Formats: sequence, structure tokens, C-alpha cells
Amino acid sequence: MKARFIDNEKIFFALLSDEITLYSLKEKRFLYKKQIGNYVFSTYALNQQKDKAAIGDESGSIKIIQTLTGRKINKIKGFNKD
Repeated sequence: MKARFIDNEKIFFALLSDEITLYSLKEKRFLYKKQIGNYVFSTYALNQQKDKAAIGDESGSIKIIQTLTGRKINKIKGFNKD
């Protein structure tokens, strides 16, 4: 699991189950929880604005996600699974 603040009140999580979620500290609840793949999560990186995340898993593809909505906006294939 990996978590990062995307602003002062929201935390973006990626879980080993290849799910992503956004938690609001202000509302004290998860704003969404979405399955992004069927493999084990590896890692992710946020862009400077923290509005997009590039997520890697054992599938060998990178998913580009909007952090505020959880919407998948792109998929890049062809990476080594190791």
C-alpha cells in the first residue's frame, strides 16, 4: 500500500489489491474506491499538480488516473513485469 496527500485534506491511496481510493480528512470518509486492474499493485507516482497518478502493477502496463475522480484516462503497455 502507498499513500500521498494530494492537498491539505485529501489522501490518495493505492492498495495491494490493485484498488485506488481517495480519503477526505474533512468529511472523514472515502470519496471513492475503484478497482484499476486484476494484478498486485507495485507503485505509483504523482505529477507535480497531484491531479494525476501513474500506477504500475504486475500486468506490465501503466495506468494514468485522475486522482480526484479515480477515472482512468490512459493506459501505457509494453513494460517489463519484473
